[in-house]
Amino acid sequence: MNLEFQETGSALIALEASSLRKTQSETWSVTGRVKNISAETLHDVWILIQLFGNHGDFLTFEEVPLPSTLFPHKAPLPSR
Repeated sequence: MNLEFQETGSALIALEASSLRKTQSETWSVTGRVKNISAETLHDVWILIQLFGNHGDFLTFEEVPLPSTLFPHKAPLPSR
């Protein structure tokens, strides 16, 4: 899986893990973990999932909003 950003400039989130599996009912399940790597709380974060076939042919897509409570800003490390 790839992580792409709509905004230009420095990345605000990082994809830490992701998986794609087909369930017994023949639906796809996408699970992932992203981390806010910015110094600010993020709002209005949307995830766009696009599925492509073996030959790069487009199959389908889904857009889902993520609750902003999941993306508090990264706390600075204490100085020594």
